[in-house]
Amino acid sequence: MWEIQATMLGVVMEEMLHMVNAANVLNAIGGAPSLDHPDFIPTYPLVMPFLNMSADVVWFTKESVQHYQILESTPPGGYNTSISAAYLQITNLLKSLCQQHGEASVFTGNRSLQVEATLGNGQVAPKVFGLAGAVTSLMGVADQGGGCPVEGQPWPEMTNISAGPLGGGVSHAARYEEILLQRAYEPDDKAGKPTGAAHHIDYRNVRRFTPNPAISDFLPASCVAGGKWVVRRDQFFVSTMLSEHGRLDNSTETSWQDCAKKCEMWTIDNGQPLAPCAMWTWRALNSTGNITTHNCMLAQGGGPVTSPRPGFMSGCQYGTVCSEKLPHVGPYKPLPPPDPSPALSRACEVLHVKGVQFASNYTALLVQLHNVFNGQPALLDSTIGAMYTLKGMAIELMNTQDPREQGNQMGVGPPWAYVKEASHYALRGGNARPVYTEPEGRRDRGGVELTSDVWL
Repeated sequence: MWEIQATMLGVVMEEMLHMVNAANVLNAIGGAPSLDHPDFIPTYPLVMPFLNMSADVVWFTKESVQHYQILESTPPGGYNTSISAAYLQITNLLKSLCQQHGEASVFTGNRSLQVEATLGNGQVAPKVFGLAGAVTSLMGVADQGGGCPVEGQPWPEMTNISAGPLGGGVSHAARYEEILLQRAYEPDDKAGKPTGAAHHIDYRNVRRFTPNPAISDFLPASCVAGGKWVVRRDQFFVSTMLSEHGRLDNSTETSWQDCAKKCEMWTIDNGQPLAPCAMWTWRALNSTGNITTHNCMLAQGGGPVTSPRPGFMSGCQYGTVCSEKLPHVGPYKPLPPPDPSPALSRACEVLHVKGVQFASNYTALLVQLHNVFNGQPALLDSTIGAMYTLKGMAIELMNTQDPREQGNQMGVGPPWAYVKEASHYALRGGNARPVYTEPEGRRDRGGVELTSDVWL
């Protein structure tokens, strides 16, 4: 798996360069990057704007890699909703503004805020001082993500596998294809047809965790045997589950608990963390077709059917369960979760603290990145070092067994969340600048060493 780890690490570091490129362009036109902000960190699952695609924090699976590949290439809405098209639109707007008002009136930013970042292999995110540099930086990001134009063909409808002038060999979209096709690209290969060395990928030999981890996962309300199973207040109609979702498994189970347990094991065995996973039918509504009551359906992809349809109501999917008093009649009344055992309660309390520590360090990392782009460019190297520290904390969590899960086959996922106590947002009065840093030698609220006590 080392080749895959190297591929993913390379993508992560290049995405860091992309952030530098975007921040430099924003600073060049007089803007102010705002990373240390309560709204900067999304809550997962989320629907990504413009692309109109969902995004989840899940473990390494073939389906998750396919998702990333689509994000980097052409989403379901077509190339007009792709990341490449978004960057093209931004550069076209910048060109139009310069034509109307003059380049000097558009690129008015403080040049001392520019950051030059270099990776160990020589890849560079340069400083931006004008239109040409902005176009080169932004379109370079588009090329490195989705691939470069093909001569004589429309772009971004058609791309090759090249990462373009920003370097890295093949694009991110092509690297994800190398993982999916289990074969490396050679420089002259056509997109979708790698001819290089083959490599086997064992999707079972990965760290697993409950999807979309949150700080609240190990609070008393969530600290119950069986994991992150919560009661849904809505009724889902699933008469079309058999035809709408793939990788389907059907069985008759006595209770939703049995269906939930089967869902958990099926998810682990198949390496499939994305919803929906389980739906358990409990009451017929003029039943038709071959769906029977107490049917446990395990599926992958898409989302639950939410509009009324003939057939059955169901109430379960991965991460959720139905009422313990099914079948039921009348308004739904959620039942309180059972009290955890003393041993489970203690284990969850420890993990809740670790989750807060991770999220606090993540927030503190964003404070450092924010400061780098808002007046302290010299701190970039130490900030990248903090990224590796955070990586170690994430691995430690994922190597920790989730005490709520049966069989201890699931680790603890790192919660990518905002912790206001680790932020400097309030200290800056909600503004991007001037930046604030802690006194020298003092550890800030997120546990990251900073080196100055000045307002810039």
